[in-house]
Amino acid sequence: SLHDALPISFAAALGFVAPALASSSPFQTGAGKRSPGAHTASNPGAAGYETHASSPNAMSVTTTIVVPAVKNCGTTRKVIIPFVSADDSSGQGAVGLDIHCRNGKVIYFPIFAAGGNIEARASAHAHPGDEIVLRLSWNATRLLLAVVDKTRPSVTRKLTEPGSSSFSDPGIGDSVIEPGVPVPDFGKLSFSESKINGRALGLAPGLRRDNLVGMSDVLQIKTGPIRSDNKSFTTTFKHS
Repeated sequence: SLHDALPISFAAALGFVAPALASSSPFQTGAGKRSPGAHTASNPGAAGYETHASSPNAMSVTTTIVVPAVKNCGTTRKVIIPFVSADDSSGQGAVGLDIHCRNGKVIYFPIFAAGGNIEARASAHAHPGDEIVLRLSWNATRLLLAVVDKTRPSVTRKLTEPGSSSFSDPGIGDSVIEPGVPVPDFGKLSFSESKINGRALGLAPGLRRDNLVGMSDVLQIKTGPIRSDNKSFTTTFKHS
């Protein structure tokens, strides 16, 4: 999710635990009106959107991204992870595409977080321009996390974990991997077909828009508004 301070499991699995939101409103099914505008906040852990959506029985979160081309990778390690995530009664599940600069090269690979552990699939290399679906599906029976590369099916990876209950705070956006690791210049990243429990992201309750800020409050990634289809938005690189 996109909580205050290193929210997402990619960071939490490394030992950074975020406080839960104070409350969650029950997820409302059926038709709904778009919220008048998401509350905007600065976040040192992620850019994107989180909602107060919750359900005792099941949670699904999905989005589609186009893999961006990274500019000026440089020799410094730089990481950003487009992701989807949700919380359960005891932790968090998340899945993303690790955009990773190291030793002057950039690689793009699936990464999963569940039960406090991170599992990377660093041998499965996506490429700029690939259309990738990120999917989380969680119920009492199982947690399914998937990176589905529609352009390059050989990259597709899935992870299945035991089920849980009391789901809340789904999020979609870009996560850091850990504090202090700079963000690569990915230009602009487009999210589309973003849905929470089968409904358009923009219709979810308690929507919050987060911009990623660095340690000294420097804006690193700016999150754009949700478009008129209620399912699409962009994140834009501003500063490492």
